[in-house]
Amino acid sequence: MDDDLDEKEGKIIKQWAKEQVESSPSSKKDETKKRINEDILGAVKKAKSKDLSISNIIESLNKNAEKNEKYEAIELAMKVLQADGVADEKELLSLDQISKKIGIDPNTYKSLRDKGVATIDFRAEKNDEGGELNEKKQLAIFLGLTDINNKEKLHEQLTKLHLNWNARTNVKDKKIKEKAKLMLEKIARAKVLFSDA
Repeated sequence: MDDDLDEKEGKIIKQWAKEQVESSPSSKKDETKKRINEDILGAVKKAKSKDLSISNIIESLNKNAEKNEKYEAIELAMKVLQADGVADEKELLSLDQISKKIGIDPNTYKSLRDKGVATIDFRAEKNDEGGELNEKKQLAIFLGLTDINNKEKLHEQLTKLHLNWNARTNVKDKKIKEKAKLMLEKIARAKVLFSDA
């Protein structure tokens, strides 16, 4: 999702490609492998030359992909986003927009996004003057808040998030437990910041 494809992200894509080839019919394995390799190499080349268009990818998915393939694409994008353990606002916003534009069920996407965010750190973008972007905007993007101008819906979203993350404070996985505590802090901060909304 970001400008550079690091080794961990490459491994995720390689594993996905391997699974696609293995799950194809025996008579189509070579053809599938060749097509996937060509697609990946073409995408990497376009990304390096800054010619990779998200809108073209969305258009292609909407024209050619079945519903389950669209979900697989979002799951793969989320795994790639998670691979380096860090996400920025641009990555999260892009994924949010892509999921809407290819018709992913918002509740299913929200669940996928929440699981993904549980395993990554958040990196705020810098504004043109080099300072941090508005804290409200950062929290809204990071928490996936969509109705920040509607006090009632915002309260509903924050309540759901709180319940979701609070339930994770009792899991055995130490990383998820720590992330849940951090998320609860961010949710509490959002409640304060948006109380005047």
